[in-house]
Amino acid sequence: MASGAKNYSIASDELNLTSLEYAKHSQNAIFVGGIPWEKYNGILTPLCVPHVPIDVDRDELRRALDRNKMLLALWTTHWESFSDSQWWWVVCDIDEYDVTRVESSRGRSSIRRGLRSCVVRRLRAGDFISLSYPLHKAALERYGVDAPDENQYAEEIMALGRNPGNHFWGAFVEEQMAAYLFCRVMDGVCRTVTGAPLKELNKYNPMAAMFYTVSKYYLDKDLNYVTNGWRTLLHDTSMNDFLETLGFRKVFCKVNIELSPLAKIINSSHLIKWGAYLRLNRLSSERWRQLEAFSRLVKIFKTFDKYSER
Repeated sequence: MASGAKNYSIASDELNLTSLEYAKHSQNAIFVGGIPWEKYNGILTPLCVPHVPIDVDRDELRRALDRNKMLLALWTTHWESFSDSQWWWVVCDIDEYDVTRVESSRGRSSIRRGLRSCVVRRLRAGDFISLSYPLHKAALERYGVDAPDENQYAEEIMALGRNPGNHFWGAFVEEQMAAYLFCRVMDGVCRTVTGAPLKELNKYNPMAAMFYTVSKYYLDKDLNYVTNGWRTLLHDTSMNDFLETLGFRKVFCKVNIELSPLAKIINSSHLIKWGAYLRLNRLSSERWRQLEAFSRLVKIFKTFDKYSER
């Protein structure tokens, strides 16, 4: 175990937190129509869990977008109402989740190899900072994203650590952190928000050990499910496929969006189409990838036109 990294148990009241209580401890939360929403990278999205229907007042939502200078709002409806769709969440909800109940032989093998080599523990925010920062920085750089300096990262993690709904985990090979995971627990659901392995120790399957241990822990505590969130938009990743080998599954549903005036201009200007024509898509800038993700989101939303709530 890494020097100075202490594990500690989770109090029962931390698992019973509601999204309303979570929002009171979050710097990025706002309330729209009595519903807590989160500001993230120019997007407003509900803090509450996706399987619970919410009533969205679009007029009030538009005002919230304007007040908070957000590009768009995004929320999920029609949970598990489709046999297939272009929008999904990845969840693990297996009863009595255990390695023996994982259908994929590849998944069972990676879990067992990971557990033989790694020790997975929950960490305090202060310990998590120095242990996870090198992995976090390297992961962002692999995607061409500028990483915050360690002081800024420390401030962000300490702020997150003051919210009892935020939990930090680490997988260790001997005394070195091999992978980290940041989770959010509220409304009977655990959402894995971000995580990454140390490339040099990836051969020990730390992410398999991590996701298995964390998922089993929360499911054994009678949470409804563990989720890695909605489908990826910003960058290509094999994470969804990897999680499915561990017993996760896709829950198909519908995405809803409300665009700000600026987002409507961006959408109608066909920047992505002209950028591809001019070969600007060959640039690896983060801004261009965000435009591609926005364009992909709008296209996905349009596939649900016949279910429109407008």
